[in-house]
Amino acid sequence: MRQDELTPYSFFVDEVEISTDLGKALSEAKSWQSSEAVVPITYQAQAVFRVRAVTRCTGTIEGHAEAVLTLQFSPGGR
Repeated sequence: MRQDELTPYSFFVDEVEISTDLGKALSEAKSWQSSEAVVPITYQAQAVFRVRAVTRCTGTIEGHAEAVLTLQFSPGGR
């Protein structure tokens, strides 16, 4: 990630993600009882994935005539 890009964060109250606004999250939180209560809000940095378009084949896998776009690995090696 470039240094000038901001890192996105998710915020949580009582281990529930704040997905709308803080007021609604606090009104639904178990630990929030009054306007003078201290409510811990935790945060987690989110991963940023950059996807580049496949424009050409950069390698081959034996036994495949077409491009392989996805694959899976298993712990057992199957």
